[in-house]
Amino acid sequence: MAYKEREFICKFCRNKFLSRKKDPSTCSKECKIKFMGKTLKVEKIGICEWCRKEFKYITSKRHPVHRFCSQDCRYKNNVDNIKKNGLSDKTKKKISNSLMNISLKDRGFTDNAIENSISALKKAGKKWNDSIKNKTYEEIHGKEKAQLLKKKFSEDRKGDKNSFFGKHHSIETKNKIVKNRKGKFYNFASGLFNDIKWQGSYELGFLIYCYENKIGVKRYNIDPIKYFYLNKRHHYYPDFIIDDIVIECKGYSDAQNNAKIKSGYKALGDKYKVIRKNSKELKELPNRKINLWYKKMEEKYRNILVIKHNPHMNEEV
Repeated sequence: MAYKEREFICKFCRNKFLSRKKDPSTCSKECKIKFMGKTLKVEKIGICEWCRKEFKYITSKRHPVHRFCSQDCRYKNNVDNIKKNGLSDKTKKKISNSLMNISLKDRGFTDNAIENSISALKKAGKKWNDSIKNKTYEEIHGKEKAQLLKKKFSEDRKGDKNSFFGKHHSIETKNKIVKNRKGKFYNFASGLFNDIKWQGSYELGFLIYCYENKIGVKRYNIDPIKYFYLNKRHHYYPDFIIDDIVIECKGYSDAQNNAKIKSGYKALGDKYKVIRKNSKELKELPNRKINLWYKKMEEKYRNILVIKHNPHMNEEV
């Protein structure tokens, strides 16, 4: 908006001046620079860092010294630095952000160049994998970096951050695990009894006891119980629930299972019960020839018992 020409007094030199501005503070640019505490531009002579020639330049508060005589010399110097030292992290991040979600074709690469790039990456990846094969984290990254990487990996997948948190393997997946892994912990039979999942003779025996005594039982389906083992936090899911009593069927003992049971009693108190071989619920279980017992139960409860995996099939009966 233009105003009529009016008279003002300069706040720096105190001279009178005319202006059409709304409320000017100084009479000139020089007075404005001095009033704001800046210095006037001064012409100086410098030596270009690239071509080593003398050149004249005008100083300012933002650029008190000029290093190059032209933009061409500045560019050549930058290219030389990149060749010697590579791109800085700041520049790499800036370039990466500018190329985000832009395909190689859109960046101007030919189909042949893209194919060669992919081929080179595959070769480099194979070479890297071959070089680190059978090596530990410490051997690849060094002791300190390996510890940081392991800690970050653990934190990113702990508790509810884990994508499998609160979920369960299906019977089909468990059967695949059993077939692909060998060891005493994967040698349990598994299946369904009255549409309730079970694993091992202790769990099946307990479900049969509840069925015969008309006790309402269901698979444990609430939050896991946390426990500590070897100074690390873990969690596990007990087996069943009867009303508000949590049931854990346990056929063997070791340090980790003892830690689980101890945490169960600590968390639930009287509402936590462990069923073992000497319990009244499992007194009918045999000590030997377990496959014969499975066959008898399959015949007796043929309408409600499904055995999906049985590693005892080759046992003598």
